[in-house]
Formats: sequence, C-alpha cells, structure tokens
Amino acid sequence: MKRLLLLLPFLLLAANADTHSRCYKCASLHVIMNWHRYFGVLNEMESIVEESCVNDTAVHEFVRCKGSCLTLNITGTTKSGNPYVAGVLRGCETHFWRKAHNVSEGEKECLVRNKEYRGREYTAEYCFCRGNHCNGPKPESPEFKAAHYCLPAMASEQINYEKVMADFVEVTNTDEACAHFFLQDTNWNLQEGVAAYFSTLNAVGPVIERQENRHEDSQGKIIDLVSSEEEEEAGPSPSKRARGAQCDPSSVKELGVVSWNIDGTEMATLNTRMKAVLCIIARLNPEVILLQEVVPQALLFLQQNLGKMYNIMEGAAVSQGEAFPYFTAVIISKNIRIEKSSFQPFRNTGMGRGLQVVECNYSGLPVKIVNCHLESMKDFSEQRKAQFKELMGTLKKFADEDSEAVVVGGGDLNIRDAEIEAYPNGIKDAWMEAGSEGKERWTWDTSKNDNKFKGSVRARFDRLYYTGPLNHADFSLHGQKRIRNLGMFPSDHWAVSCRLYRTE
Repeated sequence: MKRLLLLLPFLLLAANADTHSRCYKCASLHVIMNWHRYFGVLNEMESIVEESCVNDTAVHEFVRCKGSCLTLNITGTTKSGNPYVAGVLRGCETHFWRKAHNVSEGEKECLVRNKEYRGREYTAEYCFCRGNHCNGPKPESPEFKAAHYCLPAMASEQINYEKVMADFVEVTNTDEACAHFFLQDTNWNLQEGVAAYFSTLNAVGPVIERQENRHEDSQGKIIDLVSSEEEEEAGPSPSKRARGAQCDPSSVKELGVVSWNIDGTEMATLNTRMKAVLCIIARLNPEVILLQEVVPQALLFLQQNLGKMYNIMEGAAVSQGEAFPYFTAVIISKNIRIEKSSFQPFRNTGMGRGLQVVECNYSGLPVKIVNCHLESMKDFSEQRKAQFKELMGTLKKFADEDSEAVVVGGGDLNIRDAEIEAYPNGIKDAWMEAGSEGKERWTWDTSKNDNKFKGSVRARFDRLYYTGPLNHADFSLHGQKRIRNLGMFPSDHWAVSCRLYRTE
C-alpha cells in the first residue's frame, strides 16, 4: 500500500501530461519583426526564429501545450499579382490567443484576418487544432527535441542570404546590389524589403532629363540656363500646375540634402557600386543631391535610373580645351524650379575644382545651392584654404542678398579643422548644429572603410553649411555597409545626409 501511495503522484502527473498536446513551436523572422501586427502582447515576444518554419514538411521542435495548437500563415502578393508566403508561426494557442478555442481531437478551426502594411495587403490565417503535432508534420523518430527559446537577434544565423537576395531580384527585377541595401534595413525579411523597394518607386521614377543648353559667358564662366519655352508650347505639366497653385514660401517646412563623393575614378567596381549608391539615395529621397568625383559613366547611369522627378546638372572644368576626367553634379527635385546653374573654376586649382552654383525657387522660397570639391591632399593646404574662403564668401553673399533665402553649400571639402580660421556670421555647420554626434563625425574613415586601404586615418572631409529660414538640421551618415557580393563599400567616403527644417 505504501508503495502505491508513493507512486500515486507520479501516476497523476502522467495522467495530467496526457491532457496536453505536443505543438510545434517556431516562427519565421517576418512574424517576430511584425509581432504587434498579428498579436496582442500577452507574454514576452520570444520564439524560435527559424525560417524553415514556413516549410510544412520540415520537422520542427515542439512544446507541450494545454489546449489547442496554433498555426499562423501569412500570405501576400507581389506587384505582378503572384502569391507568396510572407511568414509562419507555430505554437500554443494559450501563448498567443486570449480566447480558447474548444476544438475536438483531430479537428481544425481557422480564422482569416486581412492586414495592410505599407500600402500592401496581407492575409493572416489563424488555424487552431488539437492533437499531438497537429500544427505541422508528424515526427519521424522518437528522438524529437523539446523546444528551446532564443531571441530574435539570433535570426541572422539561420537566414539563407543568397536565397533571399535571389527572391528579391526575381520579384523586383533588380540586382543583388540593390537587393542587399534594401534587405539589410529590413533584417533580411523578403516581404518587408520588397515593400520598401516598391514604396521607393512611388517617389522615384525611371528616367532623368539632363540640361544641355550650356554656354560660356564673357568671363569664361560655364552657364546652364533652364529654358521653359518648350514646356510653355506643350502646356504646363500636372506637376508644374501643382507647383504654380502653391506658391507660399512658408509651406516649405523642410529640405533634404545629400552630399557624397562617389569615387567615380575607381572604374573597376563602378557599375556595382553605383547601383548601391542609387539604392541608398532613393531610400533617403532628398530634394537636393550634391555629388563629387562623378565620371561620364556614372552620370549616364544616374540619368537613366534615378528618376524623372529630378533634373541633373554637371559642373565640369575645362583645361586647355579638354574636360577633366571627373566633375561635380547637382541633382534637384523637379518640385523645385531651377532658375540658373553655373560653374566657376577656382583660379588656383590644378585639379579641375570649382564652385557649382544652382539658384532655385521652391514654392516661392528662394534656394541657393553651392556644390564644391576642394583641392585634395595635405600638400595643397594653402590652395584649399583660399578655396574654402571663396566658398564661404559665396554663401555669405547669397545670405546678404536675400535674408529669406535658404542657402546650402558644401561637398567633399578635404578641409582640416586647423585650416579653418572662422565662419562668416550666420553660416552654420550642419554637423555641429545637429549636436556634433561622435558617430556621425568622420566621413572618411580608413579604420572602418578599407576601399582604398586599411589604416587608422580618419577625417571630417565632407561638410554641409547652411543659413536661412530653415534654421535647424538633422545630420546622419550612410553607405556604411558593405556590398555583399563585392566586399566593398559603395564609396571610400560615407554619404552625408542633412534635413533642414523650420521651427514654428
């Protein structure tokens, strides 16, 4: 009798265990990253992050569940209308669902919910079943692991990067460089990466128009005059009519500016790197883009791919009748009307450097833009200091002529702090105004960027200055992740992104 009493607790535990179902427990990364879209937070958002969870024939780990097992199937459609599996979760109903479903042994009950995310429709099917392993395949051997828990951060170890990139390329009809730069920002989630790409296409079109009506004035200054005669003959475009309808300078609340030395002279890897540059610029979606070290091949790529919402102008210096092999370029949103574009070579340059100036009007707000690439290398410090003074003088001149104008200038200045004597009154350094964050300081950093060489040299070569009614700035660096199939960064310089905005 005593032996029976001792065994009774264990018999009761065994009987109780039999009332529990063995349920598969896993989740693909999409579910983890978008948890709040599919579930209320009942417990900690922990699960086995496992991309094979989407595979109904794979054998997954399990947990014992009191109640029903749950399977969440999330499906979406590509732009061409083809369905695909966005994500799957398997687990215990009681872990994720407040109301219990009294499902009989061997039966299944499903609920369907439609979800919308970033303008795309998804179908979430929640299926409840009762019985061992009913939310997945039956185990083929008794050596079946019980589930353990791991954090979402471990997901990257289980992602098939090559397959995700290949699927992205197939769905978007792009290439691996573009795939890499969209997927890395969505933790390699195919659905989110594709959605981000198509969202970008809503803002950036396929064709860019180049201004060709260039001539030299009496001082040898290269001028781009943007004529509107042809547009007037054809009638105003819808976008132009919209701009004309709204001509209130106070309506312009912010202006996005990107400056980047794209290292166009590194020809061997240019095509792949330019695709990455394009993807990053498209994602930032600025109104104004200042580029340095542009070459004809890169310019053609930008003209063909950046989008019909931008105008592009090059600032090319000429020496003894021949153009320099690289130059600057200013790219302006067509929401901004270009009034004048010019390039003035520095008098002391031996490297084809100068000031590229574009004067614009943004819904009645005057905008003056100066893009420049100052003399390179330490030995040319005196020339660079004189060029920097000329840049500052141009910005100050614009500010004095019109206090209501937004004045923005900068680029790859190659300047050292010791070479700067002072800033003109009212001219602000965007990085400083944004808080002088240490992680955003070094725009050329050989300790992190080994495109040219691996070293310890770093400098704040790339700078933006501004003044005017958009009197505050956000500042950040981009292009700091390697192109996976190349092993290089998009350029040896980081991209500088600045958002100028006004306070009420």
